[in-house]
Amino acid sequence: MNATLRKVIGLSEHETSDGKIPSEKMVYLTPEQTGGGCHCGGCMFFQKGSSECLLTAPADCNAEKGVCALFLGGESIFKTGMEPQKRITKDEAGYVEDAPTRCGGCEYWEGGDADSGPCAKVGGTTIYRDGCCNGWEPK
Repeated sequence: MNATLRKVIGLSEHETSDGKIPSEKMVYLTPEQTGGGCHCGGCMFFQKGSSECLLTAPADCNAEKGVCALFLGGESIFKTGMEPQKRITKDEAGYVEDAPTRCGGCEYWEGGDADSGPCAKVGGTTIYRDGCCNGWEPK
């Protein structure tokens, strides 16, 4: 995870007795909340018509393969005629074009082919192979 983003969301390593970060601090999302993995096209900050993000600079994003730590699944709040706010750089947001991201494709996933299993970083809840969090790193 990007050091700037880690600072912005207030994370530090080993915040629990088992050495894992609580799921709520990592913004862990279940498969139901991601709609099959996190990607720009499923984020509420993405404008499908222009392929732009409301929050990042530059605003252009890849709907199917792009994702960042600002992902919030849901219907777009980016209305026609709105200008991107460009509040945070893509680097600061941790933008990558490795999506859709999901726990099963993360270097910290320890669940193998199971539907749920342990994560080396995230604790405090059931971790699903098709879930995702802000700590996602490609294998």
